[in-house]
Parts: sequence; C-alpha cells; structure tokens
Amino acid sequence: MERVGDRGLLERERELGALATAVDAAAAGDGRALLVLAGAGLGKTALTDATAALAASAGLRVLRARGAEVERGFAFGVARQLLEREVRGLDDLEARDAARLGLAALDLEATAAVDPDAAHGLLHGLYWLVASLVERRGPLALVVDDLHWADPPSQRAMLHLARRLDGLGVLLVLAARDEADPELDALRREPAIERLAPVALGPDATTELLQRLAGAPADPGAGAACHRLSGGNPFLIRESVLALRREGRPADEAALTALARSAPEPLRREVMLRVSALGPDAVAVARAAAVLDQDTDLRRLAELAGCSRERAAEAVGRLAGAQVLDGDVAPRFVHPLLRSAVHGDITAVERAVLHERAGRLLLAHGAARSRAAVHLALAEPGADPEVAALLHDAGRDALAKGAPATAAELLGRADAEPPPAARRAAVLLDLGRAELALGEPAAAAAHLARGLAACDEPAGRAELAVHLGRALVEAEGPDAAVRALDAAEEGLDEAGAMRVAVERTTLAFFVPDRVAEARRALERHARLPGTAPVQRVALANAALALAFDPEERAATARTLARRALGDGALAAAIGTESPAWGQACYAAAFAEDLDTVERESHGAVDEGRRRGAPLALVAGHLGLAMVRLARGELAGAVAAGDAVLAAAPELPATVVVRRWVTSGVRSLAEALVAGGDLGRADAVVAAQEDEDDGDQPELDRALVRYARAVVAEGAGDHDRAWHEARRFGAVCAAAGYLERPSPWRLVAARAAHARDDADAARSLAAEELALARRWGAPGALAAALRTTALVDGSVDRTAVLEEARALLDGGPLALERARVLVDLGVAHRRAGRRRDAREALEAGMDLAARCGALPLAGAARAELLVLGARPRRYWATGAQSLTATQLRIAELVAQGLTNRQIAQAAFISQKTAETHVSAVLRKLGVRSRHEVGARLAAELQPARAAAAD
Repeated sequence: MERVGDRGLLERERELGALATAVDAAAAGDGRALLVLAGAGLGKTALTDATAALAASAGLRVLRARGAEVERGFAFGVARQLLEREVRGLDDLEARDAARLGLAALDLEATAAVDPDAAHGLLHGLYWLVASLVERRGPLALVVDDLHWADPPSQRAMLHLARRLDGLGVLLVLAARDEADPELDALRREPAIERLAPVALGPDATTELLQRLAGAPADPGAGAACHRLSGGNPFLIRESVLALRREGRPADEAALTALARSAPEPLRREVMLRVSALGPDAVAVARAAAVLDQDTDLRRLAELAGCSRERAAEAVGRLAGAQVLDGDVAPRFVHPLLRSAVHGDITAVERAVLHERAGRLLLAHGAARSRAAVHLALAEPGADPEVAALLHDAGRDALAKGAPATAAELLGRADAEPPPAARRAAVLLDLGRAELALGEPAAAAAHLARGLAACDEPAGRAELAVHLGRALVEAEGPDAAVRALDAAEEGLDEAGAMRVAVERTTLAFFVPDRVAEARRALERHARLPGTAPVQRVALANAALALAFDPEERAATARTLARRALGDGALAAAIGTESPAWGQACYAAAFAEDLDTVERESHGAVDEGRRRGAPLALVAGHLGLAMVRLARGELAGAVAAGDAVLAAAPELPATVVVRRWVTSGVRSLAEALVAGGDLGRADAVVAAQEDEDDGDQPELDRALVRYARAVVAEGAGDHDRAWHEARRFGAVCAAAGYLERPSPWRLVAARAAHARDDADAARSLAAEELALARRWGAPGALAAALRTTALVDGSVDRTAVLEEARALLDGGPLALERARVLVDLGVAHRRAGRRRDAREALEAGMDLAARCGALPLAGAARAELLVLGARPRRYWATGAQSLTATQLRIAELVAQGLTNRQIAQAAFISQKTAETHVSAVLRKLGVRSRHEVGARLAAELQPARAAAAD
C-alpha cells in the first residue's frame, strides 16, 4: 500500500522502506539515524522531502535545515537553523541542566570565554536540548539536506547526536553528496548510522520520468537518448525537459540527441538561459538570491538586486514559474544545483561586491553580526575598521564554540582587512590560538610573532609571548621557544614578566644548557606567596620539579602542591584542564597527600559534568583512580579508570591528553591486576598499544609500558615484566626525568628475583629503598621495604616487614598494608611463629578482601590452610558485584542525581542510565535510590577504617 511521501519517486523502494521503518521506530521511542549519500542530482532532496512527509503522517514533529556554501563560515549555523525556533520556548531549563550548554551554540546564551576546547560541551548541550524537546513535545524528525555544505561544528553535532539516540524518540536523516570530507567520513564509519546510497535511474525509469515531466508519452528512442544525456540523473532529466520546453521543442529522440551535442556545460548554460529569458530583474533577483542564500527575504532581495519590492516580487513569480525559485516569502532555489549554477555565473569581482553589500545590508536590517560577517569575509579587504572588528568578533565567537577552522578563516580575513593598529595584536593573538588548535604551529608562530611586534600593552605582550612559546615548542622545539620568551620579556610589567618567566622555566628543563638556570628559578618560585594565579602556576611547577628530585622530600613537595592548588583556587583561576593544575595534583599524589588530590579531583569531575567538558572529566577521574588505587578501593579505581577511557575518545590527541589517558591506563591496569582481572587488564593495555601509530613519542608510551610490566608480573611472565619495567625507567631517564622513587624498580627487582638474577634484584631494590627513605613518603618506603624483604636474603625479613607495617598503621594505604601483612604472615610462618603468622595472615586476608584484591586474599587463605586454620571464603556480592560502569552509576545515584542528570554526567542516553540504575538497585539489594549511598559506604569504604585500626 502506498504511504504518504512515496509518490513520484522511481527505483527508490529500498530507501523508502528503510525510511518508513525508521519513522515507525522513532515514533515508538526508538531513535534511528540514516545518512543518504549520493552524487549531485540523484535525488537526495527528494528523499528528504519524502522523509518529512512520512514523519509528519506518523505524528512526528518535523524540523528541517539545509546546508549552504556560505553557511560553512557560520559556526553551528545549520544546527541553529534546525533547532532555534523550537528551543526558544524552552524557558524552564534548570541552571545546571546540560541542555543550557546547547543554547550557547545557538547564540541564545552568551558563550563564556574564548576556548577552542569548548566544542564537546556545546555538542553535549545540543544533544540534551533535543532530548528536552522530545520530553516536552513528543517524537521528532530532524532532517538535514546538503550536509556536505554545513559548517563543521554542525556536522559534528549531527554525529554526536546519532551516537546517542538509544531510547530517544528521534529520527535523524542526513543527506549529503558522496565526496571526500573528514566530517562526512566520520559519519560514514559510524555504526549507529544506517547508510542509504541512491543510484542513477535505469533506462526504464528514465523513460517513465521523462514522460511525467514532458506530460506526454515518450517513445523508447527518446527514453534511451535521455538516459544517454543524463546518465539516469533525475535532476539532469528534469533540466533537459525544461531546456527543450524553453526552446519550444518536444522531448523526442532527435531533440534530446541534439541537446546532448550542443551542451558542453549544459547545467550552467541552460539555467542562465532560462533565467535570462525572464528579463533583467529576474537575473538580478536570481543573483541576489544566490548570494544571500539562507539570509534571503523579499525586502533583502529587492535591495541587493537594486529594484523595488514590487518588481522583485514579480521577478520571483516568474522565476518560480520557470522552476528556479520556490516562490516562498523567503524565496529559495528549488534545488541546490540551481543556486550553484547562478552563483557560479557571477564573476569573482562581482561576487565579492555583492557579498559585501549583502553583509552591510544584513547589518542595516538588524541581523546577527555573525551572519553579516560570513558575507563580509567573502568581500575584498577595504581597510574598514568596522568590518575588521566585526570579523574579529565573529572569529572569537567561532573559537569560543570550538570551531577553530572557521575562526582561522574569519580571523585571517580580519587580519587582511587590516584592523586598526590598536586591534591588530588582539586579532593576531586569536588567529594564532585558532591555528594552534588546528595543529598548525608554524603558521601560529608566524602570526603570534607579528602580534608581539605590534603590541605595546604589557598584558597583551605577555599573552602573545606565552602562546608564541607554545607554538614554537611544537614547530621548532623547546630551545626556540625559550629564546623567544627571553626576547619577549623586555618591556613587560611585573605580572607579565612573571608569567613569561614561569613559562620559560617550564620549557628550560628540556634545554640541556638551561637546566641549571631553570632550577634556580624554581627555587625562587617556591618562595612565592601564591596570591595570584600566575604565582600558583609557578608553585605548581616547583612542586612537580621537587617530585622528580631525589634530593628533596615529600613533605616539601606536599606543602608546595597545597599552596599551588589553594583548596580549589588554582582550578577556579585556570581550570582543571590546565597542565599546571594536573602537575600540582600529581605532585600531591606522589607525596601521598590523598585527601587533597581527592578533593581537587571531585571538583574537576563536577566541573566537567557542569560544562560537558571531557578533558576536565579525564583529569578528575585520573586523580580519583590514583587515590582509590592507593587506598585499596579497587572497584572505585576501576570505575574511575574506565571513566577516563570513556571520555578520552571525545578529545584530540594532544600531548596533555595522551599523558593523562596513559596515566589512567596505568592506574586502571594496576587496579584490574590487583583485583584478579588479568584478561581485562591485558585487553586495556593492548588497546592502547594498538592505537599507537608509530609516531607517538616514546615518552607518551612509557606509562603503557609500565602498565604492561604490571600485567606481565600478574600473569607470571617475569621475562616481559623485567624488560618492560626497565624500558620504562630508561625512557624516563632519557627524557630528562631525574631518578627518584618510582615503582618500576620494584617490579623489575621482583622479576629479576623470579629469574634467579639475585644481584640485579638486590641492586634495584636497594636503589629504590635509598631513594624512598630520602623522599619520606610512607607508602613508597613501605613498598620498597616489602620488595627488599622478598629479594634480599641478607636482611632480617621479619624486621623489614615490621618496619613497613609500622609505617602504614593508622594510614590510608589499605592495599599496600594488606600486602605487607600477608608477606609478614608468610615470614612468621616460615620462622615457626605460627600465632603471629595467623594473626597477620587473617588481618591481611580480611583487608585484601575488603579492598577487592581477591588474588591476595586467596594467597593469604592458602597460607592459613597450611597453618591448619579454616578461613572463610569470599564471594562477590552487593557492591563488590557491581561492574565498573555500574559502580560509577551507583556513585552518581548516591550523590542524589536523577536519571536524566546521570545520563548527562556519564555522557550516555537516559535509557541506558535507567538500565544501569535498575541493575545497581537489584545488586545492592535496596528498593530506594536513597539507600544506595549508605550501602556503598558500608561495603566499599571499610578498607579506610580497617587501615586505621
């Protein structure tokens, strides 16, 4: 039976069937995404029209948008076209609802700051805007035609939405030309999107379409000639019939054959002949419509065409009769190829003039400045300060929306205008930042250097110098960056000089002949009061340097890290995505200041959820993974490590991202091995190794090597553990990291011991023990003592382990304490002290089980059986039975979040969140969400209390 939307489409049964199935699924609340890919003129627009009709007949609310060539310069322009009218009515969004982030993308709320990394938060917000519309107004059909001409942020928004339609009543249909484009390639590869690829019509369908268009029967010869002329392209078939109609000729075989011979450029020539035949007003109006495109209405058309509104209306009527424009109150071309033909017929000089006039016209009519900027960017430079300012503002807005490519184009055009001297440095700074975000450091360095030369204002010079240094690090190396910062310091005020000095000091550690100078600078920085953000950054650098210095002590680094972080002050000033914040947290973690790291990390996670910022989430969950691993909360450590990996795909592969993600892999692998899940640990590490394309620096792979060493040790592969651990140490040393306490020596020492290389084992353990004693952190020293007791037969094993136990008593390091207790129990048993052995083993087994370290608990139980005891077995029940993902969800439930808020925080669909919450309640054996927090605390945190017993 024919359905609404099916009429008139030939040889499209498969596509229409897929669309009808998807419409029915979306109407039932099961979201679907389809991508229609085909060459120009093969019927993509007809299929989107059919989709809209099918969806409307099924009761879906249909929202439509269309990409345009001019639209690519307007960040989130197509997304705004699709959603703006609908979301203006959503005035009841809560302040912390992620949907509010999407309003900034649509220019319905101000964008907070210039931030090329902000894109994901806006995409996250757009998804939740769509979810809010579905909640309030029922299922939606979102139909976007000519996606290949959409701006890149809108294309990414469509991909982001397509991946999250599970349980959401949304039909997303995207149509694009099948051509090379990075964003379209991502859509092609996305498994959540069904691909449709309509092909050219066959001879029979071509003949039938010819008959419909000509309004008369077509003989077989005419059909064959039309197929040869058009190649079965429906648009060209239609244009062929219109061309013959214009000439007053029938669509027979002879006429179609002659048309094929006489038309080397049939489309543009025939379209312009058809338009020209309608008179000069029609030509002017068609050209104005081609330039204005999405910004057209009758008033603007008339002004740009240079005629009265009445004459423009008459011309639109004639163009509609000739099937060029659609005759609407905001006239559009009936097909994008017609617009391209008319626009392409305008000379480059004329186009530039018309786009300039269009931009000024839009400003005069009160249109958004960003819309006017898109047109003015296509005009010739004219040294107009107002135009330069408008282009600069539009570029900054694009940068704030995470669209650096659009920003770079607009800002480059602003630079060419050129801007007045007072604004030139600011334009070049933003242009350099956009190019840095695009991975074009050489171009960024050139523009930033020009900006620095043009800037007289101290704060601006400092900002330019810092970004110039970062560009040169990528383009030429740290030596060039340090030299540039040396030269930039002259003429700065105190605050600017401090900022440049901090940046230079950080980089100077990577320039051999500047290391001593950098050390002296850090000594000065360590004495700063930390009253300003730049001073806190300097303190963070100093704390990190101390964490790598074997002559320093943990207490000093801990104090500096706390002063740098300022109980959230550094995060508030520079953000948790900043390397300086991460450095301060790392120094605190290395100094075993777990409470500080936990507090800061929770703040980062909260901020990441609020802004939909995956890098903040990676940073926060990395800190939580480290803290929970140290405390022996293995399930929580795995949940945090998984959260790092879950957020990572949304991020670019920058140095910071790679380091933080591989650090998360290290903590996750250690937690999985300690918990006995060797298969998952091996898979996690292998996935990171598979992602290495050979260009990733060795230092960035080093943490994965350490994780591999831990997995190998857990699997009993001592040869590989030995190789990977030592390789990790060698890479760190080659990269300039100073020798200091590091667990790689302990892994290598235990591997050497297992390989009967006693000398290497003792040497490595002794080296680590000496460094750990100097550093003075109890966990690091206890770990070194425990390994020394294992591998060095010359020491009193029991005495060494008792020292380690004393260090950990009353502290938070539950997992290491459990290991020491089990090893101490074994030492007592071998020495014949059965009562002491049983006491230590029972305590170690109990604490290991509470941590979730079941292999260690099992080893202790086996030792107790040797002693003749009857220890109980441990089963994973309650909170211990939760998967890592379920534990993450349970923690969000415990914080009082609703299912919608959980979905927003975890970047999952609401249906998925509901499924996880149900599983959590069932496994915990509770009926109410309000009981989850108490049950988690009772079952997962006794390790903290037990460690203090």
